Amino acid sequence: MRGSTKNIALGIVLAAGYHTIASAGAVRFTWDPSQTGLVGSTFTADASVREEFLRGVTQPDGSFVAHRILVVTGFTLNGNPVTPAGFGSSYGLYFDFVDTGVDHLPVSITFSSIDFILKADPGNQNGPVSATPAGLGFANTGPTGTADDIALATGSLAAPVAGLGGAVLQTFTPDAGQSGFFVSPALDGSVLLESINTIFGTLVVTPQPDGTAITTIDGGGFSTSQFVVTPEPASMALLGTALGGLLMMRRRKV
Repeated sequence: MRGSTKNIALGIVLAAGYHTIASAGAVRFTWDPSQTGLVGSTFTADASVREEFLRGVTQPDGSFVAHRILVVTGFTLNGNPVTPAGFGSSYGLYFDFVDTGVDHLPVSITFSSIDFILKADPGNQNGPVSATPAGLGFANTGPTGTADDIALATGSLAAPVAGLGGAVLQTFTPDAGQSGFFVSPALDGSVLLESINTIFGTLVVTPQPDGTAITTIDGGGFSTSQFVVTPEPASMALLGTALGGLLMMRRRKV
């Protein structure tokens, strides 16, 4: 039972994306899909809405590798929907994450790496995403999209090395030839990628005969993410409080 509880808690933390839940002023960003060969027009937003899918494998020693696909389903500006021309029809966008670390729950989690690629799907043809114990991927294309998907930017999150507190800083570098997509601002370690209002999807923990455990979240979990200026230390501390509350809520249900 203890191992099951640990992996359920790990799945919740992974689903939350390790991002802060503190409220802060959002940074407006302007993107131009036409600059990278996509059929679409320039738009400005201050947040994106994403549906999250996850498959994570935890070893008996607590080490884990998690693959997450975060499909962008929309954008907002000042809380109002933004509908970019071509988005969702002529092209799609998604984040492809790979996370590694060690699960010490209920005490802490140590993250070794949190790396991502922001990708565009020309023609929005990848199909639905599903997460199962066997794998995570798109219905039409496999685990990482089609060969014509465009890597727009790569980055990493500098997660806490222990415990659940601390800032999650983002590095964000446009891929070669893709800087024109990111009209403004330049996104770097001076901003956070913040998630708020997360609603979890269906989380399943499947123990394996070899002692590993597979955690999956098969969609249904939507979150609003935004770029924010690096907050003051007091705001950073809210990460630990928020995630700790999530873990306690889940344990009451186990």
